[in-house]
Amino acid sequence: MESKFIVIKHKRKDHTYISIATSNGYGKGYSNQIGLGRLEKLQEINPDPINVIKNSIKNLSVSESKEKIKQAVMFDLNSSKSETYNINYGINLLYDLIDKFEIFSALPKTRHKDLNRLLKYTVSSRILNADSLISTYKNKFQYENTPDYKKSSYYTLLDILNDNESIILQQLNQKITQNTSRNIELIFYDSSTAYFESFRRTGLRYPGYSKDGKFKEDQVVIGLATDENGIPIHYKLFKGNTTDSKTFIPFVIEMSKIYNIKNVTIVADKGMSVTANLRFLEQKGIDYVISYRLKSGPRDFKEYVLNETDYIGTEEFKYKEQTVASLYNKKRPNGHQRRKIITYSRKRALKDKADRDILINNFNKLKNKDGYVEGSKLLGHKKY
Repeated sequence: MESKFIVIKHKRKDHTYISIATSNGYGKGYSNQIGLGRLEKLQEINPDPINVIKNSIKNLSVSESKEKIKQAVMFDLNSSKSETYNINYGINLLYDLIDKFEIFSALPKTRHKDLNRLLKYTVSSRILNADSLISTYKNKFQYENTPDYKKSSYYTLLDILNDNESIILQQLNQKITQNTSRNIELIFYDSSTAYFESFRRTGLRYPGYSKDGKFKEDQVVIGLATDENGIPIHYKLFKGNTTDSKTFIPFVIEMSKIYNIKNVTIVADKGMSVTANLRFLEQKGIDYVISYRLKSGPRDFKEYVLNETDYIGTEEFKYKEQTVASLYNKKRPNGHQRRKIITYSRKRALKDKADRDILINNFNKLKNKDGYVEGSKLLGHKKY
């Protein structure tokens, strides 16, 4: 007759720990012991976890792996919470979506095939709960049909994704193109930052200008290109102290190489509008639409913009344009012409004025008794 599991309580210092095991007989200890965690943590899931665990282990076989047994018990415990089923509905929808992408189909048919289930769970769990990888592993008992893998497999998955990044990105874009009306002749590019609450600086993590206002934290810079529907095409990570404009050229070179892009127009904001980037695009024959920061322009251009003549339109919206030679430091023409299109929107002007008024009010609030404000307190003031 096969041994049956029983519930065991262990008292250590100020906490009670719960585990399941099979008995070796009176006074002879236990075998097949599997720890489930601290009692108070289990009670956060269900006020009466012991009874739930007892019911769960009734039909469990000792011959199963410890990992699978623990997963079954913790799933039953989490299923006693009503919100568990809501989570499962969401994750199953994400599973179906990821299946359509066939992430590993372009890779050699080795162990990658078995990791597809793990990828689906890891990606979906990250979307539902933005936790760390180790938390994703620990919370796997909350979801139905989670693959029975050890912690090391989660990190192996990351290695495989990193080693085959270009192939996987090509596969994703091919599948998206097949299932949508994607047009990659028009690409939108921008960069952002992601910070880390960490005490150890490694790899790309480095302090830099934070768009999240987390100036004391290490970060990485993320370059991202999307199509006209906002669906990502390509991404690239940069060191945390890389300025926006410095991400542009290496990003475009890598993206063009991976996807063999020929005819394309790139749209970007004024952070990319530096001479080196524009000359690079012109040299490569790549069309572009990039915002221009008026206050950093030369005096003659500012005077041209402020001159009311030659505008076409109404007082609500009007525009004019100017064609100029592509120069470097006001010399060294490369034979290309640039069209500068100047627009005025009354609606946007009112919004910008309201934003400036908010900054002015905040400035006045930050004045000390002598009427001065420390520059470090003026977050966002350089924008104007």
